[in-house]
Amino acid sequence: MSHAPLSLDALLRPQSVAIIGASTNQHKVGGVPVALLSTLGYAGRVIPVHPQASEIQGLPAVRSILDAGGAVDLAIIAVPVAHAEQVMRECVQAGVKAAIMFTSGFAEVGGDGVAQQANMAKIADDAGMLLVGPNCLGVMNLRARLFATFSPGPLAGVPPVGKIGLVSQSGAFGGYAYSMARKGGLGLSHWVTTGNEAGVQAADVIEWFAHDDETEVILAYLEGCRDGPRLRHALLAARDAKKPVVIVKVGRTAAGARAAMSHTAALAGEDAVYDAVFEECGALRAFTMEEFFRMGQTFATAHLPAHPATAIITLSGGVGTLMADRAEDLALDLPPMNESEAAALKAAVPFCSTANPIDVTGQVIGTPDVLVTACAAVAEGGRYGAIALFTAAGAFSPVFWPALRDSAKALAGRPGIAAAISGMVTDAQRRELMELGCLVFEEPTHAIEAIANLNRFVRVCANAREVSAPAANKLVLPRAGALNEAESLAFLEQAGVRAAPYAVALSADDAAAVAQRFDAPVAIKVLSRDLMHKSDVGGVRLNVRGADAARVAFDAIKADVTRMAPGAAFEGVIVAKMVKPVLECMAGARLDPVFGPIVAFGVGGTEVEWIKRVALVTAPADPRRVRELLERLDIPRRLDGWRGGPKISVDGLVDAVCGVAQLAAAAGERLVNLEINPLMVTVDGVFAADAVVELK
Repeated sequence: MSHAPLSLDALLRPQSVAIIGASTNQHKVGGVPVALLSTLGYAGRVIPVHPQASEIQGLPAVRSILDAGGAVDLAIIAVPVAHAEQVMRECVQAGVKAAIMFTSGFAEVGGDGVAQQANMAKIADDAGMLLVGPNCLGVMNLRARLFATFSPGPLAGVPPVGKIGLVSQSGAFGGYAYSMARKGGLGLSHWVTTGNEAGVQAADVIEWFAHDDETEVILAYLEGCRDGPRLRHALLAARDAKKPVVIVKVGRTAAGARAAMSHTAALAGEDAVYDAVFEECGALRAFTMEEFFRMGQTFATAHLPAHPATAIITLSGGVGTLMADRAEDLALDLPPMNESEAAALKAAVPFCSTANPIDVTGQVIGTPDVLVTACAAVAEGGRYGAIALFTAAGAFSPVFWPALRDSAKALAGRPGIAAAISGMVTDAQRRELMELGCLVFEEPTHAIEAIANLNRFVRVCANAREVSAPAANKLVLPRAGALNEAESLAFLEQAGVRAAPYAVALSADDAAAVAQRFDAPVAIKVLSRDLMHKSDVGGVRLNVRGADAARVAFDAIKADVTRMAPGAAFEGVIVAKMVKPVLECMAGARLDPVFGPIVAFGVGGTEVEWIKRVALVTAPADPRRVRELLERLDIPRRLDGWRGGPKISVDGLVDAVCGVAQLAAAAGERLVNLEINPLMVTVDGVFAADAVVELK
């Protein structure tokens, strides 16, 4: 599904701003933006609108937006909810291009507020006018000195102009994040809060940032999403532009989801689906405010690594081990120096350890040139894409600090090498090191986590590829409703998902004939579109041998099902040749209310609900992504001669999962449920042993 990017230029690059509901009191909602725009350097026209006053905070005021006397790019609406619709209509009449509605009391309070908000959205949409909010805190463009907000944050100071764009669905979070950015010296390009998202959504802002030359890193706070494809498209646009997106998504727990719903009336999808979508699209998820800003600072400061290998240089063997442990947790590669480089470093610094971590010991404080030598040796070898340096409290030494600064300058001057320093430094030293392009942390493991995130984003960009949905005429969708197993297996066959050899039997004699034809142990299962769990009602017999046993099994199944599930339709039985699995897996799909068709796959069989070792992908699925997730579930290792068993390629399982994803994508909005459990992985191939399909 394609989405045309929404231009936010009128919102974030306006030449004129009107404040409707402007106040002479600069601390009131309608007064703060007047004060900010008139005192913090905004160069455009500022038009206070007030029904009685002729002047607001020293600026000439007009009685109505209709009296503005010229084009107005952006209108800030700070009026009571009872007057909001009238003001919106006047903005449309005046030709306003974008509106920010501070006013609350709409969908977030339920009841009539939902309908009122929908009406506001329609007014704006019909006129082609951007609408931000309602119930939002506004927007800022730091470079243009646009402070279209009633947040008091800018009154306390403005963060440096930088390359981080921040969007938040929550005004309170956005205001707090702004203050955190200012305190931490985090350079912002833009700051946007979207509130109830009657018009502009966080996804629209992310996509605009993806195409904005002034933004290189995107930070987003989400409470929910109404349009999953729109968000996914925005995240992919950022990935394709090689702009990292760091997201805090709240509502991970049931209690958190309820809180998010009441706050912004957002429709929260299942959290595991959000995780899957974020990872597919290259977005990184943060779980605390500290991590959120730390990750933003990482991408805004450091080079992206040209190679996945990392070197740890440390003054402490113990801390080096701590960092190495964290690197292993995050699957960071820590290869040793090659022999010639190690020998050269050992010759220059006889007391150092040239393993990785490279331990130059605490003696380096007194002989700081050792640090310069070690860093140069590692960087010049061209083997490492990142260097994590632990300096303890060495920066406080007037002898050691110049060497550290010189090393940082040399490392940061090399494109393709990410440099992360951990240790104690003064605020001034931190600023100087970061201006050079080095990351600086007090906690040593944070340096390792930063490098892992940089490497992960590099991998995502390198492997970026979209998978197209199948053409509608390539697959035949069955009728609506639940299918029986035979119909389900035939549907799966269209996408190359095979079943073990089987036939439908309508009588005991039919079952006997099929069993005799297969001349092998068979499974006999009731055929009924009304029964998902056949074994629960006596509907399954396994390892049935011969014609006579098949007759007995047919009659027994029919009797048990009639007794235990009298309301279920009896459509005969399926007689299927038994296959011997090396591993029982599962693959299923459902329609997520936010993101559309979602595929789950992993370990299956009767214990699937207990084991819960499954992964999720959106449909259709990239085979490389499916393979990567299977490796995370450790399934290829289980198929590679596990405990003396046969070695089986995982290719067939990848194909089966992708086939399920193709069917789910083709079904689209008609999908209710599709499940194969078990999906038998055997030496002869991958077979669906049971299938359930239900379509709207």
